[in-house]
Amino acid sequence: MVTQVHGAGVVEVAGDERPEVVERIAADALVTSAPGVALAVRTADCVPVLLAVEGPGVARVAAVHAGWRGVVAGVIPAAVLALTAGGLATTAVRASIGPAIDGCCFEVHPDVSEALVAATGRREIVIVRGPGSRPHVDLRRAARWSLLSAGLLAEHIDLVGPCTRCAASAFHSYRREGGGRGRQLSFVVISGDA
Repeated sequence: MVTQVHGAGVVEVAGDERPEVVERIAADALVTSAPGVALAVRTADCVPVLLAVEGPGVARVAAVHAGWRGVVAGVIPAAVLALTAGGLATTAVRASIGPAIDGCCFEVHPDVSEALVAATGRREIVIVRGPGSRPHVDLRRAARWSLLSAGLLAEHIDLVGPCTRCAASAFHSYRREGGGRGRQLSFVVISGDA
């Protein structure tokens, strides 16, 4: 894990680093080709995105923490670029978008929704409930559009789990519980026999 800062920083993990050293690095995505090394992100409404790709003689994985600021900053395409460095095909990347706050619950200021529309190029991620109401944003759909824009194929992107704010018995939510509560841990690892 790294110290998540809601930015676009990506860290390459060789596999021989001490975890406490990596944890001090400010970033929001990790990438590795080292078998047996688990890459993890913590979320409580932000979007966890797990990525994997295989090429001739190599497998690579990435874990991405994508809040709205990270989506706007470009953390998802930055992670895809780092994952496919060395010539791996972007169209071969598989992605899993995990549980996060959905449009039903993610009410934002108009400047946030406009920043997300500008970053993804997709106005349909914004839900307007009625005249005078603040917009709601479907953050997982924004993450999906970021993956598609980075070159992933739609059939290689899985959406997993419910809205974290709605599913109180199963998931932590910053919007529901406040900042002092728990987090989900999403991780990806290349098996030792890869």
